[in-house]
Amino acid sequence: MDTMKSTKMRHTPRAWALLLVLGITPMLGACEGTTDPDRPSIIHDATGDIRASFNASARNADLDVVRGEMSYDGSNFVFESTLAGAIGTTPTALFVWGVNRGAGTARFGDIAPGVLFDAVVILRPDGTGQVLDLTATSPTPTNLAAGSVSINGSTLTARVPANLLPTKGFSLERYTVNLWPRVGVGNNNVQISDFAPDNSNAPVRDRR
Repeated sequence: MDTMKSTKMRHTPRAWALLLVLGITPMLGACEGTTDPDRPSIIHDATGDIRASFNASARNADLDVVRGEMSYDGSNFVFESTLAGAIGTTPTALFVWGVNRGAGTARFGDIAPGVLFDAVVILRPDGTGQVLDLTATSPTPTNLAAGSVSINGSTLTARVPANLLPTKGFSLERYTVNLWPRVGVGNNNVQISDFAPDNSNAPVRDRR
């Protein structure tokens, strides 16, 4: 079993600012998400489908998801994504995985009503990452341990200890996810460049 230490950040205005960075409304009520065991876990997303409303930066290829998958090995969740261009082309990009652990809510209104999540994993081009539990009374981001995030050209991979994403109703191998890159600070959905899948969640792959 891999052992990873995580360092919790103090609850500061910066933690609440992170919610705004992600375009998340923290006080929305929870509703139970759904999962389909017959759907494939690998996300295939069309190249060149950056959202028409995206205007937070140049429409760089590293903001365009082409493939993604979340898997579970019994100890860790592994988040892997491939973008259409080299990661780091947009230094201020955030690669956000929304995770539905059983209390997922549609938090993007009518732009993506099928995307349900109750936690987020936030990854950055500098190799850092955080986990944020949106069901907590005072959501506080937890830093991923050094070395948890790796970048190889256009592929971004993160290993997240399962204890950082405790269940909210689903068994761990039944979680579902969606990936959206975004750029910039503010509660503004025009900063989201892509959703993968476009308006739904994909199931976790059980690798045990």
